[in-house]
Amino acid sequence: MVATQILQDSPASLSFDFGPPPPEFTDKYAERQHIKERLALAYRVLAREGLCEGASGHLTSRDPVNRDCFWVNPYGLHFSRLTASDLLLVNHQGRIIAGGKRDRQRYNAAAFVIHSAIHAARPDVDSVCHAHSPSGKAFSTLGRNLPFYTQDSAVFYEDISLYAAHGGVVLSSSESAEIVKTLGTKKAMILQNHGLLTVGGCIESATAWFMLLENECKCALTAEAAAALTGVRPISVLPEVAQYT
Repeated sequence: MVATQILQDSPASLSFDFGPPPPEFTDKYAERQHIKERLALAYRVLAREGLCEGASGHLTSRDPVNRDCFWVNPYGLHFSRLTASDLLLVNHQGRIIAGGKRDRQRYNAAAFVIHSAIHAARPDVDSVCHAHSPSGKAFSTLGRNLPFYTQDSAVFYEDISLYAAHGGVVLSSSESAEIVKTLGTKKAMILQNHGLLTVGGCIESATAWFMLLENECKCALTAEAAAALTGVRPISVLPEVAQYT
């Protein structure tokens, strides 16, 4: 059955279909396989959209069987080539406990440091997405948070943080703790001189937030470049309008 929602203060005839609900599982191992397949698909979607850079970037999903573990990509395998059987199950001590192929039993150390800290601190988060996307990287060099120039950007209103520090590749628990603190309860973050990070209650939401944030960074850069040439200033969405939207 397709989920339908009738909005408050709307005509009785106005309703929205949100597509079929996600499948429900009684077998956690079947749910695990389903999650792995969705995670592999999300990696390929990011690759198709040109949102990955070499071996950098990582998208993780909490394991439904062992909730204190998460699935992550092996190091060195391009997003476009990743399959469900390539994914590694890692615990919060950094140990690979399942998955992967014999010749690919390594993961990106920064992926563990960042993602394990977020998964541990945010039980509401099942998926974390971080990649070195073109517009996200470019915007992150400006050292400021996302401006709200478009209606679409309002989805991040009061829900995006700026991590205004950069010490190179994140390999220390002290820096990951600062990242977690800066993210707080929000769903998105700009990491200065680094890129973008989004979180969600499922793989699809974390991936969708990432793709939208990348597009909004591109919109901001384009609008400000056009403004510089024409001598005008971009018009921001009013705070009350962004809040409403």
